[in-house]
Amino acid sequence: MTLEMKISYQIAIATALLASASFPASAAESATLRNGFAIRLERHEVRGSVTRFYLSRTSDDYLDVPTADILTFEEEEIVSPVPPAPLPTQPQ
Repeated sequence: MTLEMKISYQIAIATALLASASFPASAAESATLRNGFAIRLERHEVRGSVTRFYLSRTSDDYLDVPTADILTFEEEEIVSPVPPAPLPTQPQ
């Protein structure tokens, strides 16, 4: 392997690492209910005896659930998949 190929390979790896650090990650939640169901939601808001589950980032997509029916909330992190970096071509 020549010096030029080694440098190309190192640049490719560094580029892949930098690209993967820039992919967006969003936090979401999972609510577990007394009946055993789990619901994925963007966020929740307690409103008296009910808790509003926002199912998407918009405020008009929600579900009201009695607060007494909720067992737990767990935070989830969603990371976009990283495409593989192309390997440098070797001259033949």
